Amino acid sequence: MSASISIIATSLLAAALPAAGQINILAASRDADAVVIGRASDGVELVDGVGFKLKVVRTLQGEPTGGETLNVEMKLLREPGYSPAKQIKGACGLFILKRTSSGCKARDSEDSPFFSATYGPLGECEEASPTHAPGATVFEKIVEEIALSARRAAKDASYPVGLYFSTVHSRSAVVARIMNEFSRSDVVRLRVEGIAWRVAEGDPEAAVEMVRLARSPAGRLGGAAFSSAVFEYANPSKAGVTALGGLVVDESFTDPYLKRSAAHALRNIHTREAVPYLAAMLSSPDP
Repeated sequence: MSASISIIATSLLAAALPAAGQINILAASRDADAVVIGRASDGVELVDGVGFKLKVVRTLQGEPTGGETLNVEMKLLREPGYSPAKQIKGACGLFILKRTSSGCKARDSEDSPFFSATYGPLGECEEASPTHAPGATVFEKIVEEIALSARRAAKDASYPVGLYFSTVHSRSAVVARIMNEFSRSDVVRLRVEGIAWRVAEGDPEAAVEMVRLARSPAGRLGGAAFSSAVFEYANPSKAGVTALGGLVVDESFTDPYLKRSAAHALRNIHTREAVPYLAAMLSSPDP
């Protein structure tokens, strides 16, 4: 069954979204008419984006049913010489859909993570879905879908999961369970997401572990998530302060964004333990 309906779509075809492509999935899902897992195919170029067929596998919110095919359009940031429709080859994704009365228009005004060169596929749509807790919100169901896909991905996958920016400061018990689980994972790209989330929550043990990860090859996977989490860190615990202070004064550590975030955190904490590092910062050549 093909439904020719007016839909604007935000796609989370990724279990990993680049920082620039992050969307507020909590706000987006609240405003959605439907949230589905499905496969996109038959892409066509449009003046300001792309159109495609979306075969629904399962529905997290709304009326579409499994097996139904939707005609979806999405507005995209155009790039010279790039044909986004050619990238639609049956990949599985999680789609946040909005019906309109004015025709098929994109939900995002300029950009979409759907065609990011760094996206990670959601996985095999037809595999078993997560077991959702009774009363789970659509936001929590989305997070569980992305988390399950991340667990199923190859352990040596090199892209970040992308859940940190979508879940930071969430008070959801589902989110806390998943991110705490990730922080203890042997899979590095899961661990960096969970550790970043715990740092933003003010966990000093996580701050110590984050500094260790930042100094290792895994640091590149932490990237913007680590910098964001540390910028908000405000726990005066000696262990966390010492870890961040050591990072700030370490001339061999070359990530300027994380260093500046750590310096910001230490200035805000401003305890006796932080003073030696604050003093050292005064003579630092870094701005």
